[in-house]
Amino acid sequence: MTLEQRVEKLEAEMKALRDDFSLLKKEVKGKEDNEYQINVVDDYMIKLVYTGIYNKIKESTDLEIGFPKNRKKLAQEISVGQKMFIYVTSPVKKVIGLMTVIEGMKESGDSNSRWPYNIRLEWEIGPKQGVSFSDIGLPIRPRVGDTLYSIDLERAKEIINLLNQQEDLSDNNIDFLSKEYAE
Repeated sequence: MTLEQRVEKLEAEMKALRDDFSLLKKEVKGKEDNEYQINVVDDYMIKLVYTGIYNKIKESTDLEIGFPKNRKKLAQEISVGQKMFIYVTSPVKKVIGLMTVIEGMKESGDSNSRWPYNIRLEWEIGPKQGVSFSDIGLPIRPRVGDTLYSIDLERAKEIINLLNQQEDLSDNNIDFLSKEYAE
């Protein structure tokens, strides 16, 4: 290979690296502009759960929230003191409260479990009737594979304010919801 050919090859590689760097910068900027990030751990998060949560609420004041098999790394990143809003999926489709992580990830030990990685939480606010993503102005449309959304402090304060305007669910409400959405 001649010197001229080497220079041309290096120039082509440099151009490719500059193009890749430009794409990466655009991706990072896009993440900074988002109001939320999908499957990212932060100080305030929204955890998606199924309606079976109402049965767990009925049984205990603190909860174990599960993460699917493909989200072990995500569950491991969560630490004591972080905050999670609890979003109940269809047909409820509402954030029903705020919980604080009181114990980091532990494995269920059941290799057949859909959610083998568990985090223990306790209620800080709620459970409430709840607020929808549209009520709080978040353009989130949960998709398969989404289990957690990180949000910033300002958005968390908005959700807290809306939740605090609601009465806590009564034992009768929780009992009804647990029967309505029995798994």
